[in-house]
Amino acid sequence: MRARIGVALTTAGCALALAACGGSGTSGPVAVGTNPNAANSPLHLSECMRAHGLPSFPDPTQGPGGPGFNGLGFTFTGDLIVDGITFSGPALKGAEAACKSILPPTGPPPKLSAAQYRTELAFSTCMRKHGVPNFPDPTARGTPRS
Repeated sequence: MRARIGVALTTAGCALALAACGGSGTSGPVAVGTNPNAANSPLHLSECMRAHGLPSFPDPTQGPGGPGFNGLGFTFTGDLIVDGITFSGPALKGAEAACKSILPPTGPPPKLSAAQYRTELAFSTCMRKHGVPNFPDPTARGTPRS
């Protein structure tokens, strides 16, 4: 389950970071879904997570790409961070299990095209140039090298 959220959050986080370093993304909240009435929309995810043990899970905000979250990610210990709020432990596991039908599908990311790889590589270079000296280059699947 953490992998499912991890893939979604990593993708969303990369889109936000690309926008900050001059990528083709838009600024503002990271759009997780574009139709607020869809069963898997960010709003429904927030409602589900709150209903299943995470009462402080934030609502998405409206941005140019639709509703989304301003910050998403996992810590190295597996805690979930959404808009600066950290979620962990049994409550997180329970909410993930209860809301799995709303979460995006999992699996390895698809292989990047040559153009996508160049964009990801430019992003890595930009991040290093702007204060993150150890930011890794992407692999052929877009994931940072460790």
